[in-house]
Amino acid sequence: MFLEKIGQFSVEKYLILFLIVLGLEGLLKNSFALAQLVVSPVAAAAADFSINYLRYKRKEFPEHGLITGLIVALVLSPVSLIASVIIPILSIVLKHAVRYKGRNIFNPAALGMFVSGIALGVHAAWWAAGSLLTAPFGLIIAYKIRRLYNSVSFIVVSSVISVMYGFMSSGNFLLPLNTTMLFFAFVMLLEPVTSPYTKKGQVVFGMSAAILSFLFTLFNAADSFLPTLLIMNLFARWMNKLK
Repeated sequence: MFLEKIGQFSVEKYLILFLIVLGLEGLLKNSFALAQLVVSPVAAAAADFSINYLRYKRKEFPEHGLITGLIVALVLSPVSLIASVIIPILSIVLKHAVRYKGRNIFNPAALGMFVSGIALGVHAAWWAAGSLLTAPFGLIIAYKIRRLYNSVSFIVVSSVISVMYGFMSSGNFLLPLNTTMLFFAFVMLLEPVTSPYTKKGQVVFGMSAAILSFLFTLFNAADSFLPTLLIMNLFARWMNKLK
């Protein structure tokens, strides 16, 4: 297991609780997303449980499937109830199908949403990423799963780039941090299986992700974070060699 225990609760349970809190907080401004917040986690958890049972005869509670479904629910633009069911299920199917040596290559939620953006035209909206709780909670999670360098290096480099670009383009200093960036850094970027575990590898991973997401933004990409994460996932294994 990559995830350690915090007291009587695993990091998975803390992350599930935190994502639910983020969703409930987001509903105060986006009540139209209620159905998605309920349906997507249930669909993903059911799909993950079914596949695990059919392939491996496991009957354990699908915590990782639930986390994937919650992330999809909080990021995906809530355009239709059908998409809220199909996309988390697609994420779980891809999680079990796209593997190398028995391990995931890509972050399942990111891959599912990216593919659905191409196939279905449903894109990320990051509608529930506006909580100030993200930073303190994320720091705890990143530290406990030993991925702190991933998140911190990404935030630092992104902030520096934002300030420099704002000053060079308009003569004004832009606000270097935003809640979407923090959600990406502390929830998605540090997924243990698809990110480096060595300290040097994490630093390079986070810095590279910051630069790449900025380049996507410069070229007016519909979303800069999802393609950035998927590209960086491809190099995570290689970055583990940086010690």
